[in-house]
Amino acid sequence: MTPQEIFDTVARHLFTQGERAGREHRDEDGEVYDFECLYRAPAGRTCAVGCLLPDDAYRPSMEGSKPNTLTSLFSDLLPCWMASNVDMLVDLQRIHDSAVYWKGDVDMKFALGIAADRFGLDKSILDTLSFIRAEA
Repeated sequence: MTPQEIFDTVARHLFTQGERAGREHRDEDGEVYDFECLYRAPAGRTCAVGCLLPDDAYRPSMEGSKPNTLTSLFSDLLPCWMASNVDMLVDLQRIHDSAVYWKGDVDMKFALGIAADRFGLDKSILDTLSFIRAEA
């Protein structure tokens, strides 16, 4: 994949999925005290990097590894374009992991737009995306 294909795929994925991929940790009162992001989460959700992982390459032991560690430790399983774009994967993963960017379209588009600019990518795909929120 080219850097532009990676960016477009991840942006489309994040808006389509509409929420982080992970697991909530709750205290004895049922209050959420932590959220653990996962490459592959329950209900088929995946994170920004997880959506790029080929199914046959994914291993549960990958969980907890940052993208740069992932591409180093599992280089024999992953496509070579992942390692050559690891800086962008780190940025996209940081966006996925930060709850603040999930507040709405504007926040997510802002963060992804900065990443696109940093890597010299076309960010026009962002104009076509929006979160689909269930009516209350």
